[in-house]
Amino acid sequence: MLGFCLAAVVVVGAHWSHETQARVGLALFLALTACVYLGALLAQHTSTLTAAAEFTVAGLVFVCAWLGLTFGAIWLAVGYALHGAWDWLHHSGKIRTRVAAWFPPACAVFDFVVAACALFVA
Repeated sequence: MLGFCLAAVVVVGAHWSHETQARVGLALFLALTACVYLGALLAQHTSTLTAAAEFTVAGLVFVCAWLGLTFGAIWLAVGYALHGAWDWLHHSGKIRTRVAAWFPPACAVFDFVVAACALFVA
């Protein structure tokens, strides 16, 4: 429920903003989300494979944020959906970067809702 409520706030804010401001705001927040698991990764010892996967996905999400600013909101939707899928892999235990148990499912819901709405508000 937390992820949905926070996504609603972001979507309403983007909807009330000018299209350019909405796209910039969504892109900046997407770029920020690319760094969340990297921050958690720095606070623990993990395998090289997990670290490489975290850096790769963070890089892809960050690139989607840049593409969203440069070429269109479809890339923001792709980036949020990619990050939502990554959240789900954390929640299911397939990726072992430790974060608070509530975070991956809340973030996944947030990301998928914002991804769907990014196509319409930006």
